[in-house]
Amino acid sequence: MLDTIWVFHGEGGRFSSGVFTSNEKAEIWINRHKLSGVLTAYPIDEGVYDWALFNDFFNVKKQAQMEANFIQQFSQTLAM
Repeated sequence: MLDTIWVFHGEGGRFSSGVFTSNEKAEIWINRHKLSGVLTAYPIDEGVYDWALFNDFFNVKKQAQMEANFIQQFSQTLAM
């Protein structure tokens, strides 16, 4: 079952330019076109904020970190 999706956001791009089912497929496409940008893994059917809390990658330290503005801007970068 697929539980992670890989999203590529090209340097200077306003929106993502590729979505992949594996890191390997993403890397092949990125390398073929000699692209630069950010490749990020996202959990499927779950927000990154909730995923990070559940997996102990993030701990709330302030009340503001439980509010909508924080949650909608939250991203988590991990070495995969």
